[in-house]
Amino acid sequence: LLPCIRSLSLRKNGITDDYEREILEIFNIPKLKCVDLSFNNMNKLGAMIGRKLKDNCTHIQWVDLTQNDFYNDNTANSFII
Repeated sequence: LLPCIRSLSLRKNGITDDYEREILEIFNIPKLKCVDLSFNNMNKLGAMIGRKLKDNCTHIQWVDLTQNDFYNDNTANSFII
């Protein structure tokens, strides 16, 4: 899956938690440094992304998750912050 990509913008794509597998796979691209997932419709996926970043994703330097639906999910918020 695109092994040489360094930056990826998926903002304003209507991405929901239904795309969990595909979105989490993005963070396995070793050369990827920047990911923009802002202005989507993610909710619980925020916590999964946060866990992935904290557990085993040291190559990512910048992630934008603003303007998603995390405000109602305290678990997601605790993993993201």
